[in-house]
Amino acid sequence: MFRLLIIEDEQIERKAIVEVIKKRFSHSVSVLHAANGMEGWKLFSKYKPEIVLTDINMPGMDGLQLIAKIKEQQPKTVCLVLTSYNYFEYAHEAIKLGVENFLLKPIQDDHLANSIQQALDNLSSKVSHEKQRNQLILKMEAMKPILESDCIQGIIENKSSDELKQMFDLLNIIPKDGFAIVAKQVDGMKVILQKFSREAEELGYYCMKDNYYGHLIVFVLSVASISQREVLQLQALIDKYFTIWECIGIGDISSNIHDYHHSFLHATKTMGASRILTRKVHDASNIREDYEILQLCNLLVRDFIKLDTKAIKEKLDLFLMQIMYVDGKQLTRLVREFQMQLIASINKEFKAKLKPESLVDMVAFQEGSVHANLHEQLHAFVERLFFTMQDEPSTHSLVRKALAYISLHYTRAITLNQVAAYLDVTPFYLSKLLSTQMHKTFTEIVTELRIEKSKEMLNENKKIKEIALDLGFQSQNYFTKVFKKVTGVTPKEYKDISSV
Repeated sequence: MFRLLIIEDEQIERKAIVEVIKKRFSHSVSVLHAANGMEGWKLFSKYKPEIVLTDINMPGMDGLQLIAKIKEQQPKTVCLVLTSYNYFEYAHEAIKLGVENFLLKPIQDDHLANSIQQALDNLSSKVSHEKQRNQLILKMEAMKPILESDCIQGIIENKSSDELKQMFDLLNIIPKDGFAIVAKQVDGMKVILQKFSREAEELGYYCMKDNYYGHLIVFVLSVASISQREVLQLQALIDKYFTIWECIGIGDISSNIHDYHHSFLHATKTMGASRILTRKVHDASNIREDYEILQLCNLLVRDFIKLDTKAIKEKLDLFLMQIMYVDGKQLTRLVREFQMQLIASINKEFKAKLKPESLVDMVAFQEGSVHANLHEQLHAFVERLFFTMQDEPSTHSLVRKALAYISLHYTRAITLNQVAAYLDVTPFYLSKLLSTQMHKTFTEIVTELRIEKSKEMLNENKKIKEIALDLGFQSQNYFTKVFKKVTGVTPKEYKDISSV
């Protein structure tokens, strides 16, 4: 039901108009009425009626003055004018104020009813259009995450500029400059990215977000070129939120939609290395010139020695994101190279004799569907490879047993002598073995495990004193000293950073 306000200083005429409207529109209109402009303004301010029917010539505030105030406060109000004079002398000013209709006194009942009905029809139409528009906006907002996900996947897969433009059209944005951020899904990172994106959007940027192969991805886009001043502004924003820099990678600013893919690749390769935002002209260099497969394989071998399955998965997912876009033939060649190199690295590290032909053949690539099943196939290959390696007689089982024992007892006051006694070897031999295989001392291995566990406990909001005692440190002060030596910050500082 709509509200209608009648302002007429002649009591008889006012009552007659009210009577007609109540009789004709009892189910669709709620009627308010006032005897002068000031009284009418008070009623309008209180009830905000959608329709106002006012006389022009009234003492104090006249009808046009009242309409001016009404339109200033609520521009969509439908205003109708009553006058006993030739309305043409008021037409110019009234039209400027947005008056919808003039009614000349004495007004016939049917003419009054028709004018009110026309106003109601216009209001109903506007309400309907507004409702449809709001529903469309809500639907688009609901679809936005899906559209952004498709767009990000299109960038990662290096789709053509035309395809990407079509995706951006659905998001109602035509970006020019943009860069990627790739982050590990560590505790609190999702919230940090949301806060970063919100502040970047307040500065006028568009941020697309998605999860991809165990990583959080954000593209920061601008409809105009990002100036050097704006680069510094964005750099300050990056420094503000991404304090644990080993968990993120920042891509170069790209000035072409098709080059957003290169910014994404750059972000994956700089993870943990740099937080500096730069602008770079990209070329179409082969990915094999950009990515060190040998380095990846050596790092995977070290993770296996430490029994760090989480780190293995993260490195493998990062590698997959970097190679997903290439064509089937080149992708098969890259994956074969990775497989052969990983087997060679394992054989070298452990003096093993794994045979490539018995392991590589288990992954069958088809040109048409290689992207669809690559993730599962590569993870299965690595899992099978490491499982096979464990059965190799030449693989040093003492290292695995020592690490397994340490991983179960590092929260206590564990010593090298205890582990050596458990393995029935001398402490000197075990120390030498760990140093050779792990490239770390016994103390460094235990400390690393304790510090990683302490980070988890700090993120769970446990007290620093309790953490120190639970993890076998001599005192809270000693724990703080060791934590800062390893991470560069104190436990309290780390806790404050993680809670941002």
